[in-house]
Amino acid sequence: MNSNISILVNMLLPIAVMYLFIAYISLRSKNEDGSLSFGILMIAAAICSAGYFFEVKSPDVETLFAWLRFQYLGGVLLPVLWIIFVIRYCGYDRWLKKSVVIMLWIIPVITLLLVNTNHIHYLYYSSLSLEHVNGLAIASIGKGIWYWFNSAYLIISFLFGSGLLLYTYIKSFEIYKKRFLLLFLGSLILWVTFIIYILGYSPMNLDITQLGFSITGLVYLYNLFHFKMFDFLSEARSNVFESIQDAILVLDLNGRIVDMNDIGKKYFEDKGNITGMHIDEIFDFFTLSKKQIMENGTQYSKIEYKMPDEERWIDIRFSVLKDKKERNQGKILIIRDITERKQSEEALQKSEEKYRSIFEHSPLGFFHFDYNGIITDCNENFIKIIGSTRKALIGFHTFELENTKIKMAIQTTLEGEMKTFEDIYHSTTATKKTPVRVLFTPLFSRERKVIGGVGIVEDITQRRINEEKLEYLSLHDKLTGLYNRVLFEEEMKRLQNSREYPITMMSCDVDGLKIINDTMGHDKGDTLLKNCAELLKKSMRECDILARIGGDEFASILPSTDQIIGETILKRIEENVAIYNRANQELPLSISLGIVTVLDKKKILSQALQEADESMYHQKLIQKQSSRSQIIYSLMAALGEKDYVTEGHSQRLANHLQKMGRQLSLSSNTLDNLNLLAQVHDLGKVGIPNDILLKKGPLNEEEWTTIRKHPEKGYRIAVASPDLIGVADLILKHHEKWDGTGYQLGIRGDDIPIECRILAIADSFDVMTSDRPYKKRKSKEEAIIELEKCSGTQFDPELVKLFLSILEEETSKNCHHLVCK
Repeated sequence: MNSNISILVNMLLPIAVMYLFIAYISLRSKNEDGSLSFGILMIAAAICSAGYFFEVKSPDVETLFAWLRFQYLGGVLLPVLWIIFVIRYCGYDRWLKKSVVIMLWIIPVITLLLVNTNHIHYLYYSSLSLEHVNGLAIASIGKGIWYWFNSAYLIISFLFGSGLLLYTYIKSFEIYKKRFLLLFLGSLILWVTFIIYILGYSPMNLDITQLGFSITGLVYLYNLFHFKMFDFLSEARSNVFESIQDAILVLDLNGRIVDMNDIGKKYFEDKGNITGMHIDEIFDFFTLSKKQIMENGTQYSKIEYKMPDEERWIDIRFSVLKDKKERNQGKILIIRDITERKQSEEALQKSEEKYRSIFEHSPLGFFHFDYNGIITDCNENFIKIIGSTRKALIGFHTFELENTKIKMAIQTTLEGEMKTFEDIYHSTTATKKTPVRVLFTPLFSRERKVIGGVGIVEDITQRRINEEKLEYLSLHDKLTGLYNRVLFEEEMKRLQNSREYPITMMSCDVDGLKIINDTMGHDKGDTLLKNCAELLKKSMRECDILARIGGDEFASILPSTDQIIGETILKRIEENVAIYNRANQELPLSISLGIVTVLDKKKILSQALQEADESMYHQKLIQKQSSRSQIIYSLMAALGEKDYVTEGHSQRLANHLQKMGRQLSLSSNTLDNLNLLAQVHDLGKVGIPNDILLKKGPLNEEEWTTIRKHPEKGYRIAVASPDLIGVADLILKHHEKWDGTGYQLGIRGDDIPIECRILAIADSFDVMTSDRPYKKRKSKEEAIIELEKCSGTQFDPELVKLFLSILEEETSKNCHHLVCK
């Protein structure tokens, strides 16, 4: 038996070489299913075998301990490399997180440190001695506490790895079971010998674990070459993986992912390594039901799926994986990225939806026609525009239309060219006539052959109306609706060489328009112009050409009209003006007229119009005073209409002014001006809106600005009338103040005309003691106090004293009259 043990010991070096050979083969395969960790594991086993060979050949304790330390360089690697190899080989790479690997190395690193420093603490070997038996150096060791801890770690590692191999053996494909079984049995032999050794049952106290390495190594070598240990799933790879460029997942019968190709790893790089995961674990990722993948009995199925939270579509095709005996071994999933195709389909669908939306909801009409000119589709707006029905239009042959222009346009379109039609369209299926503009455009196939066309129809009714309006405005006066100067001059040119002679040219001018605009506002002036235009039009014949050729100027061409007929029309106009003024005394119309009759074309009509203007201006000079007086009278009447608010303000004011004037011994002319000033000092208010004059609340700044303009407006009215020109300056200055803070000119003291100073006192007293829309009247006593308060600032102080004495005298007379009565 001793000789047999010696033979086995001498085999340790060849066994180490065998392990190195296995390591070389494993590392050369460069696979990712545990070959790297297995190769390093075999190197560690080789270190252990070689180290133990030299250990039993040691001449002394020091040499023996040195080889023990050498063995532990490989020994501490064995449990960690074993666990990593088994996890990778069984397809559970996701377990190997960085934190887990670090934890696995903690105990081996501590063991290596304790072995090399054992002479200090004796935690690993409590004692170490040497005895030679049959030429072999047998180490007699005392097992320290860490020795047992490390042994327990080795056993746990063995149990975990062997258990995982056994589990994988049970769950794996039939064609791969022998590989897992041989790995399990080889490891079992090694760990059984280790347990026998640490329990002290090995012969001669030899470490028979190293002898177990020889059997395990042979088993691994057989597995490596016979069962192609690291050519995992070679059948699937050779038949599918290398021939298809799509992502491939291989599932076993239980739905576990046992392999995938490189493209598949890219698909799932966000999930990490999913090898070894059950398909249930990626259900949310695929959103595929288990029934679709695992329980589908068909040989081939296909699913299109949009990845969650990604703009990516995949095409998933899965088929049954069978062995040589046609037995089901699992499923193969082939995954293809169809994002680009889906995006193209979605873009096409969106394009079609967009076109359909435009087609259906566009304000334009759309209709399709095929190569034969038959209408195949149309939108509601097309039906509405031409006034037809869908039933009547679909299938209608456009070449049966009566309109030749439309048929020619459609024929040109079917020849590959765009064509436009614009005209009144009369529907053949309804009585409606519509101005339309139609753009015909051809439709082409991919081969650029015309397959039909599209008609884009615009209802241009409103455009035609707008064009007519623009044309009308270009030839007509916007305010009055009469012809404008442009058309009038064109008509003069046209009639110059006509047969319409004799032709009478009439010129007309509205008198006093500026006064109306300045006092009553441009709205009133515009109303007067429109009334004048209506009156002139009413007085003339339909054949006469009437135009507004300037601000207040009108002109007319009266074809086939001699001097007598012209005078008759002129007289008719004057009679109509008189009738109008009787009905519109608040806004009277005064016009000046002039006519010239041209007997033949030898005389230029534009020259005749100039002569009519001269005649009109001559008449204007003759009636200038009366026309302006009439306007002023109307304005005075309008002011009187407003005076109802003040309840006789003008009469009371005139009475006080006359009394003060006589007390001051003013001239009769000045007294006359005071009397007239009492009537017309507020003439400018005729143009102020009632909503300001009668406003009950306080005025804002803008409204005050309007009020302060009335002296100036009154002045402009007065200077235009010979009857009022004498008080025009007084009207302008009647709101000046003694201290110079008044308006319009800001003059002060004696520079203010005495008439205005007298008026300011009497007017203020009457305003304060009268009810107004914006305030209640004050008592006579309160008004006197206010006059005294403003004496020397607003009012001339001497005149205030005079006015108060007159009031006191009036009071005394009233009391005496009552007593006598």
